[in-house]
Amino acid sequence: MNYAASKGGVMLMMRSIAQEVAPYRIRVNAISPGAIRTPINTAAWVTPEAYADLMRLVPYQRSASPRTSPAPPFGWPLTRPTA
Repeated sequence: MNYAASKGGVMLMMRSIAQEVAPYRIRVNAISPGAIRTPINTAAWVTPEAYADLMRLVPYQRSASPRTSPAPPFGWPLTRPTA
């Protein structure tokens, strides 16, 4: 919930700033990351079915991973390998 609220707040702040500076021909841009696979949301991507369900909500059809970007296929380990 906190992630969605902060992402929405940034989006609306950017829209407001864009309206304020539009008369000066200034463009406003923002980057908001999409789905990021972390241990807290493992259930959303651990199986092929869950990952496919998650991707229905993601227009770009991929998710980020703490280890790599773009994210590897579902089930990729989140831990870094030890040398």
